Amino acid sequence: MYKYSTLRAHFWKTVTTQYFVFLMLGLIYWRYLLKNNAPVEIQQIYSQFEDTSFEESTDENNSSSANESYCKWDIFPRLRKVFNTRRQHLKDACAKLNSERQNKTYGFLFVDDAHKLLICPVAKIGCSFWKAVLLILSHRTGEKNPLDVLTGVHSKEYPQLRLDPPDVQKRKMDTYTKVIFTRDPLSRLYSAYQDKFVNFNTLFWNMYGKLAVRLFRENATRKSLSNGHDVTFEEFLRLVVLNSEMDKINSHWVSVEQSCHPCDVDYDVIGHMETFDKDAKYVLCTSGMQNIIQLPSEDKTANILKNVRRDTFRALSLKSTLLKVFGTEKEFLDRLVSNFMQHGYINSPVTIPLNSTSKDTFALLEKHVKLEAKHPYKLLASKHDPSKDIPRDLLDKVMDLYKFDYELFGYKRQ
Repeated sequence: MYKYSTLRAHFWKTVTTQYFVFLMLGLIYWRYLLKNNAPVEIQQIYSQFEDTSFEESTDENNSSSANESYCKWDIFPRLRKVFNTRRQHLKDACAKLNSERQNKTYGFLFVDDAHKLLICPVAKIGCSFWKAVLLILSHRTGEKNPLDVLTGVHSKEYPQLRLDPPDVQKRKMDTYTKVIFTRDPLSRLYSAYQDKFVNFNTLFWNMYGKLAVRLFRENATRKSLSNGHDVTFEEFLRLVVLNSEMDKINSHWVSVEQSCHPCDVDYDVIGHMETFDKDAKYVLCTSGMQNIIQLPSEDKTANILKNVRRDTFRALSLKSTLLKVFGTEKEFLDRLVSNFMQHGYINSPVTIPLNSTSKDTFALLEKHVKLEAKHPYKLLASKHDPSKDIPRDLLDKVMDLYKFDYELFGYKRQ
């Protein structure tokens, strides 16, 4: 009997071990398939959970060593090769498209003399981040983390190359490190749409939203015509095309080629928004800023919560104004939740009780975000390409509008 029990225990131990091994192998294989054989958009979503993100120390007294840690010097030689490849692609594309371009000059460049850096700021491609970095470097804020300085960065003034005498401009162009960041044009446009029309932005609703509804929406309601608060992505794209045809395109969605003149400026670093973490670290570290600039936590849930907290308290501070737009508190709160879903902060709806305080509202959203963070792969099924529902003829017009950005920086037209 004892021998039988021992054999049985050994048998189940062996089976359990084998089951565990096969389970782990299965998970590893599934992970491999997801990364390498899934559609491109799924791979991109998956990579969001794997990419090395900004790091910062939780020990305020050890900030120097913590900042040094985000400078992964061993990967920088590979990044230099990436930048050289991007530069060569740009030069080849410029030569090919030269006859189609208008002759231009340096463009709009920010200057950091202390670190011999020239940066071309482009809206929706890390512009706020680099402005925050410049504020920290010039000691105009006590913060060290750029994400803690983002509020109000666009109301400040920054040193600009165009304000220097011509001889000084030329010297800096010849000796300073010149940096530009780019982004897939449709992705950038969707980010601009989220920021200016999905978010509670009454300025843009009044300036552009009402016009878009009036021009492009059949049977628009009086409420939409009066407020411009519910513009769709398609309506926004139609407005962008119209603005371009009228030569009145807004700076938030003007092309990178028009903003930074990449065929006239020999940029040393061509960063991509799609690899912003690594490319920005390269600029900060090789410029000697690693002991000055602290970077955000790599904890994506913590960063999402920071955004949710900021947007929640901002929305509720505007509640009296926004109630005039939405009419009822329920519609206002539903729109707040919808905004967070469109930004990808949450995956499923959550009901916020009426008359909730700012603190209670955020506590409920925080609980929801943390709960969903335990199952990140559920997000894979919910992510979608925002351009999927855009008519083909409109997509073609938009991509023609950003033709130079696609070709100069190697982005593929859809």
